Amino acid sequence: MADNNNNNNNNNTNETNSSGGGGGGSNITNNSSTSSTTTSRINAAAGVLIRTLRKGNGIYPQQGDRCTVHYEGYLEDGTMFETSKKKSSPIPNQSQPIQFMLGMGHVIEGWDAAVARMTKHQIAEVTIPHLFAYGEQGYPPKIPPRSTLIFKLELVDFTSPE
Repeated sequence: MADNNNNNNNNNTNETNSSGGGGGGSNITNNSSTSSTTTSRINAAAGVLIRTLRKGNGIYPQQGDRCTVHYEGYLEDGTMFETSKKKSSPIPNQSQPIQFMLGMGHVIEGWDAAVARMTKHQIAEVTIPHLFAYGEQGYPPKIPPRSTLIFKLELVDFTSPE
C-alpha cells in the first residue's frame, strides 16, 4: 500500500492469509455481481490477505454486528481511490467512518471476510483479489476491471443488534 505518511510503529506486524472485509462509502458497497452466499463468503476468507499494523483488544465482532470502520482504499499501483478520512473537511481532523452490518452483504465480500477476523481497535492492511471485490467489471471510473484492492482498515467499534 502506498501510504507514505503512515506513522504507525509497526514493530509487531503480523501477516496472515485470512478473511478480509468489505467497506462502505460510495465505492465500497456491494455493487458487484459476485454472490453473497455463505459458501462464497467462506471462500473469500481464504483469498484475502490481512497484515496487522496495530493489534486490537482481542474481541471479535459477530455476524450481524454493526461495525464502524475507517478505511483508505488503494489500487495496486498505490493510487488512492477513496477514504473515510476526508482531508477536504473544513474542520481539522474531521472524518466520517462507515457503518455496516457484518456478514449481511452490505459491503464487498473481502471486507466482510476481513472485518470478521479483526478485533476492536485493530488496524490492518488488507489485500482483496478482484473476485472478492468488484469482479471482472470493476467499478468505473475509479476501479478498473479485475482490480486487486488494498485497504487500510481500522475497526473502530462494533455493537450487537438490539
